[in-house]
Amino acid sequence: MMRVHDLRVRIKHLESMNGRMDDLYTWPYTEDKETKRLKLITDYFLLHLKPQYFEIVKKELYRQVTLTKIDDFTYDLTKYGGNVCINVRLRLIKAMARVKKMIQRSGPYPPTVATNMVPELSFV
Repeated sequence: MMRVHDLRVRIKHLESMNGRMDDLYTWPYTEDKETKRLKLITDYFLLHLKPQYFEIVKKELYRQVTLTKIDDFTYDLTKYGGNVCINVRLRLIKAMARVKKMIQRSGPYPPTVATNMVPELSFV
């Protein structure tokens, strides 16, 4: 029960990071916002290297979406025409490559079990 609760907390944390990324992708779109957004995306992927967060990757749908996003971001960064520092972009590409390699090496994965069928943890 506690494990499911911890997993949900981590998922909520990643969702909040997604929300912050969306907030930085608003008009007026500046170089400073783009740099902050790329750094946040890097932190997002680096979290997946931690065992607690890598547990989420074991879910098949999440894993497929993550691999697709890594491929999309990598392609977009190779065609990038903005002014964000190259070190920020390289750090993101390296983080994504590490996550992708970790996903590929850690398979095969067991069938996904729906955690939404387990009641939320309550201390009442």
